[in-house]
Amino acid sequence: ECDIDEAIEMLEGEDGEEYKTVVYDKTRKGFYVCRRNYEADDIRLLAECVYSAKFINEGQAKRLVNVVCGFVSEAQAERIRHNAFLVDRVKTHNSNVLNSISTINQAMSRKVEGLSHNPEKIRFKYLKYSIANVNKQVERRSGADYVVSPFQLLISDGNYYLLAFDGKKIIPYRVDRMKDVQRTGEPREGQAEFDKIDIRTYTQRVFSMFGGKKKRRVTI
Repeated sequence: ECDIDEAIEMLEGEDGEEYKTVVYDKTRKGFYVCRRNYEADDIRLLAECVYSAKFINEGQAKRLVNVVCGFVSEAQAERIRHNAFLVDRVKTHNSNVLNSISTINQAMSRKVEGLSHNPEKIRFKYLKYSIANVNKQVERRSGADYVVSPFQLLISDGNYYLLAFDGKKIIPYRVDRMKDVQRTGEPREGQAEFDKIDIRTYTQRVFSMFGGKKKRRVTI
C-alpha cells in the first residue's frame, strides 16, 4: 500500500507498465498498483472496430471508445484516440441505431427482463436517399410502416443488417435506415423460411455482390 505519488511512480516504471494501473481502495483508504487484464493493443483493436462501424454515428463512437479506453492509461488512451481519428470514415447520421438494435434484440429474444417472451414482429419506417438531395434521407412507401418478423442481426462491410421475414421471404434490411423501430406484440412468423437458410452461404451470396462487378440492391 502506498500514497498516490508512489503509486504513479510504480505505474511509470519499465516493468510491465502497460499491464498496471493505480487503484484506490475505499475500504482501506489507500492506493495500490494492480495488473491490467488488457493490453493496449487489445483496446486499440476494440477502438478501431468501433470507429470502423458505419452504423455507429460519430458521437456514439467517441463515447464507446472512451469507455474501452478506461482500461488503459490516459497516455495510451490519447494515442489510441488520436491514431484512430486519423482515418476518415463515412458514419451514419442516424443517432438511434443502438436503440433500434436493442429493440430488435428484445423482439427476437425468448426472455425479456428475466421473463419468458415469445419472439414478436416489429414495425418501422424505412429510409432511402432522396434523388433531389443525395445527402437527405426520406421515408420509403410514403412513410407507411414496414411490419416484419426479425430473425438475425449481422454485420457486413461495417454495416448492421437485420434478416427478417416480410410475409413472403427473408429480406436483409440496413439497421441504420430503420426509423422508429417498435415491437408490435404480434407473434413472429416465417420460422420455416428462416430455417432453410444457411447463414454463412446466404451472407456470402448476398453481401458479396456489393463489392463485385455485378451490384445488386438487397434492401427494399
